[in-house]
Amino acid sequence: MGGVLLLVALLVLVSTCGGIAVLDGTAGEGGSGGGSSSRTTTTTTNSVVSSSSTGPTYECEQACGALYDCSLGVDADGKPHCPGLTGDPAQKKDFVGYCVDTSIGCTAALQFVNPGNCQATVAYFKSNNSVYVYQCKYGTEG
Repeated sequence: MGGVLLLVALLVLVSTCGGIAVLDGTAGEGGSGGGSSSRTTTTTTNSVVSSSSTGPTYECEQACGALYDCSLGVDADGKPHCPGLTGDPAQKKDFVGYCVDTSIGCTAALQFVNPGNCQATVAYFKSNNSVYVYQCKYGTEG
């Protein structure tokens, strides 16, 4: 029973911190009573969110900022992911502000931004967010 409560507490903590819990329910070999074990791996979707964050807005800003930074990269052919995004600090501020102000942008950023895999991150947002596609092509003003 204590293990279940610990697992529930861990899942609540992970969801509060914007991470993803991956559970691998592999059966262990027990003694006479049998048994099972679980391995829990916690991966944060945004490596820049730290324990000193100050709440959901801060987490959204960090995730949206990481999305902007990923968007500045290039694809496998050497083409910019988002030619409309320049890396200008004022443009990044606009991009992040819009992302944070829209619950869909914030929620998606917290769930799907992976600074360690910008190819997949950009591909996801290009497939699922028309505003992102527009900003990729034309920037934040236009």
